[in-house]
Amino acid sequence: MKPPLYFQFIFLKLVTLFAIIYASLLSTFFALELLTFSSIPSAEKLFYFFLSLALSKSDLLLTLSLLLASIQTIQSLRQHGELTALETNGISKAKLYLPFFTLALLLAVFSYWNTEFGVTSANLWKIKSTHSKKSKTQLPLETRHLPDQTRLVYQQNEAEIFDLYWIISSKEIVHCKTVSYEDNHYVGYFVDRIKQNVLGRFEKTQSYPKLELPFLLNEIEERILPPAKMPLSKIYTSLENKSLMLSFDHAKFITAFLYKLIHPWFPLLFITGLLAYLFSTQSKTSYFLFLLGILFFLFFYSMMKTFILLSENYFISPWITIFSIPMGIQAIFTYKLCKN
Repeated sequence: MKPPLYFQFIFLKLVTLFAIIYASLLSTFFALELLTFSSIPSAEKLFYFFLSLALSKSDLLLTLSLLLASIQTIQSLRQHGELTALETNGISKAKLYLPFFTLALLLAVFSYWNTEFGVTSANLWKIKSTHSKKSKTQLPLETRHLPDQTRLVYQQNEAEIFDLYWIISSKEIVHCKTVSYEDNHYVGYFVDRIKQNVLGRFEKTQSYPKLELPFLLNEIEERILPPAKMPLSKIYTSLENKSLMLSFDHAKFITAFLYKLIHPWFPLLFITGLLAYLFSTQSKTSYFLFLLGILFFLFFYSMMKTFILLSENYFISPWITIFSIPMGIQAIFTYKLCKN
C-alpha cells in the first residue's frame, strides 16, 4: 500500500536533510581523525578507516543528525505555511508525526544491527586500516585473553612456557613456574594461588606441585575487546559466566549490556521530546531551536557517559541510571505528546 502524499512529502524532506547533515558530520569527524595521522596512508587503508569510523560513530551522529533535520523540517513546514495547510485539510497531528517516528524506528533497527554486527566489522576494519608489519623484536612477555575474560601473562621460548600468571580477577592470580602440554591439556608445575587479603595486599594462600590448567591454546586470543565494543550477544554470554559474576569486571559488562540494549531507542526519545514541545510552540526562530536542541543533546549524552562511569565502578546501580532514567524521560515526553 502506497503511503499518502503528505507522508511522502514530509518523509522525503526529512530524509534529504538528514542525509546531508549526517554526511557533513561524518566528513568532519573523518577530517579531524586524518589530522592525527603522521603520514597519509594508502587509499585502501583510508577506505577501511572511513568505514570503521562510520559504524563506530553512527549511533552518536545518527541521533544528532535526526534531531537537527527534524528541527529544520518542522520549521520549514511552519514558515512556508505547509503545516497549517495540512492541518486545515483535516490531517491530524498524530498523522503528521508518522514520518518522524518512522525514520526514528528505522534508525533504531539499524542501531541494533550495528550493535550486534557493525561494531565487530568496525573493529576489524580499524585493525586492517592501521595494520603494520610486526616488529622482529621478540617481546619479553606474552599477553593473551580467554573467552571467560580472564587473562594470561607469560614468557615463552622455543622449548617451553614459563612464569605464567593466570589473572582470574582483580583479587585472584594463579602463578605457574613452568607449563607443559600433556595429554591434550596444559599442566602447571610449582603453582601458587595468590589472593588479595582484607588489607588489600596479595598473599599466597595455596601451593601445588602440579595443577591441570582449564584452557587450551586454540581458546586463547591475542586481543580482547572491552565490553563497550563487544556485540550485545557476546556480552550476554559473558554475563552468564559464573566466574565473571564474582569478578570486578561484572559491573562493566552489565553496564555495557544495558546501555547497548536501550541506546538504539535514543532517536525515538529525542523525536518524542521534539514533537511534544516544538509542535506546541509558535516560535519561528530556528537559531534558538537549533541551539536548544544541541544543548539538550550534549547534556543528555554527557549525563549518560557520567552514569556509565559511575555504574562501572559500583557507585550507582546501572538499572537505575542506564535503564530507568532514559525510560523516565521517555515517559514524560510521551505524556506531553499525548496531552497535546
